[in-house]
Amino acid sequence: MVSDNASIFTNEEFKYFCCTNGIKQKFIAPGHPATNGLAKRNVQTLKDKLKLMTSENLPIHLKVQRILFRYRATPLANGKSPAEMYLNRKIRIKLDAMFPHYEMKSKQKIKPRTYVIQVGERVRTKFFVNNKLNWKLGVVTQKLGLLPYIVKLDEGREVKRHINQMEGVISNAPTSNSKPSFSEDYNPDYYQFINHPITQRNRLTTDQDLGDNDEQQRSSPLIRRSARFRHPPAYLQDYDLS
Repeated sequence: MVSDNASIFTNEEFKYFCCTNGIKQKFIAPGHPATNGLAKRNVQTLKDKLKLMTSENLPIHLKVQRILFRYRATPLANGKSPAEMYLNRKIRIKLDAMFPHYEMKSKQKIKPRTYVIQVGERVRTKFFVNNKLNWKLGVVTQKLGLLPYIVKLDEGREVKRHINQMEGVISNAPTSNSKPSFSEDYNPDYYQFINHPITQRNRLTTDQDLGDNDEQQRSSPLIRRSARFRHPPAYLQDYDLS
């Protein structure tokens, strides 16, 4: 650090500060300020910029901030600005608004979703009250992008929700908060074997029963269901389920 012989630079406290922080001091010859010409040049540059800003009705500290901002954005002899050398990137100034704007495309490809919520569709949205999950019904009023939506609740207010925080509903029936949310593959008939166990007597059918079933199938519309033969799990074999 090059400085003059002022007492603020030569006192023991400042010398100790420079020594502990690895700063090497250099003092100019007394009465010869031209020795530290770089500092004098910077002072003169600051004074010239302040004179050009006399017409601007701003406090002195704001003027200095603007001068420093423009200086740090100005390229040096090596082609890089002080801000670019320090931050490893260019800072944005007003001149950048003159260049055309190009939208940056994301490198990550977003896979199309199989489930898309449309505007006007009735949904239920997630709410957390006292760290407990609750659901509230509403209608989608606006789509903000690929994933966020605006939902108008039945109570009147509008909220912003992600598509993962919503589920489509078929009817307006109230949804209980205590019931779990099952996926689309959930089949309630699969869980009925506990209340209605399959026994050997139920498996045996007669030709007459088969004939009656054929007549019922002809008269009633065909309902497509899984033809898989269901068995109770092995861990229930030791229990009487009747």
